[in-house]
Amino acid sequence: MTRRRVVGVDLLRVAGRAKRLLEPAALARVAGFVGSCAAPGGGYRGRGGVAGDVYYTLFGTVAGRIVRSAGERRALGPFLERHPPELLDLPHLAALIQCQRLLHPLGIPRRWRAPYLQAVTRFRNPDGGFGDAPGSARGSAYALYLAVLCHEVLGVDLPAHSQAAAAAAELLEGELGSPTASLSRVVSAMLALQSLGGPVPEVQVGEHIGCRAHPRAPVCDLLSTAVAAFALRRLGAPVRGPAAARTAQFVQSLWDESGGFCGTAVDPTPDCEYTFYGLLALGALEP
Repeated sequence: MTRRRVVGVDLLRVAGRAKRLLEPAALARVAGFVGSCAAPGGGYRGRGGVAGDVYYTLFGTVAGRIVRSAGERRALGPFLERHPPELLDLPHLAALIQCQRLLHPLGIPRRWRAPYLQAVTRFRNPDGGFGDAPGSARGSAYALYLAVLCHEVLGVDLPAHSQAAAAAAELLEGELGSPTASLSRVVSAMLALQSLGGPVPEVQVGEHIGCRAHPRAPVCDLLSTAVAAFALRRLGAPVRGPAAARTAQFVQSLWDESGGFCGTAVDPTPDCEYTFYGLLALGALEP
């Protein structure tokens, strides 16, 4: 599979499909929880937090739009502007850029594009990949995946495109050849490679994706389940039939009475990040 596809658009579209599986009362419960995570000064809180956090704000904003939460949207712009991009790590920077795109449907204003792109470029490696920190000796699959998302939103190609695709392929091969492969790293490398137009070894990826973060993880978790189901759908091999029904039951078992979703059966605290992943998993499983 070599056709380039926009990952960020697919994430929003697939997560939005969850509305087809949830009754109005269920959507209202989720909306109520997401609204309760809104911070007074703008943005959304993480678990146990008081002030808004850019990372959690992305998940709260997306989930809130899907279920039509009454979260405070007018404060989102000023909240985002209080975060200088050059001071953020890559996950928070990627969240900031994607939040700005959600806030500006016609495109991020030009005055911010160059500073955002320059901030992302700080994480680039000489081999064309991206690292978890500026100046990292080696790239990571997750960092490259986030860089792909940022460049998609900013409407520019990754520099040294062929090098980036080669870096993604090498990272994916390394994970698939490891007995302790991380599902999140496998999916990150696969999605980055697919977006960059590289050939993805579909059968091998499918064999490695499951509902656990890695082979030694003690329990299945919601994030791994969501990204696995989403990745399989993008590969053209969505989970269907009895397997989809069982997976949906697992996802719903992590739905808290508050309306939010929890990460695992042994972690009973819901937050807006896992609530987004709950919606993404259900959307990926929707026929």
